[in-house]
Amino acid sequence: TKNVYDVFPSQAVKYCLNTARIRPEQLSMISIGWDANRYPKDIESFYRQFYKRYFTTGVRSSQKLSFEFEKYRPEKILNQIETHFRDLGYMGIIPDVRFYSHHDCQANAAYHCHSYDHAAVIVLDGAAETSTLSAYLVKNSTFEKLVQYHIPHSLGWFYRVFARYCGFVQQTGDVHL
Repeated sequence: TKNVYDVFPSQAVKYCLNTARIRPEQLSMISIGWDANRYPKDIESFYRQFYKRYFTTGVRSSQKLSFEFEKYRPEKILNQIETHFRDLGYMGIIPDVRFYSHHDCQANAAYHCHSYDHAAVIVLDGAAETSTLSAYLVKNSTFEKLVQYHIPHSLGWFYRVFARYCGFVQQTGDVHL
């Protein structure tokens, strides 16, 4: 669920496999809507520069940022997947795992939930990898990204700062503002 952070969704995986009446060995691939391959290269550097530019006092130490980014590294996620599949009783070969852009996945999910051949799709959230807004034009399942905005240009971040100013706790109470 959205309110449970840093927890692998083992029960959700189990439920999906049971509902679809398939076994883990029948999976050809595991797709993750979060581009973890960008973390070791781009994203950690992006956030270090971001905090250095926009926060003048020690909001986050270098050591704390490194710790936070550890959980997003591809090898860490792959290890979690293997561990939890073993916990579910699966001892075979883990299917290929592929990471995809968070916004691209949201746009695909939105488009493929309807029967239109052509559509405009807008994805808006606090921050996905580094994107906050992406707009696509879709024709016959072919996606063209028209525009993309990145942090700090985020309606979600603006909302969080305002909620914090009002005294709400981030990721919990701010949803009630």
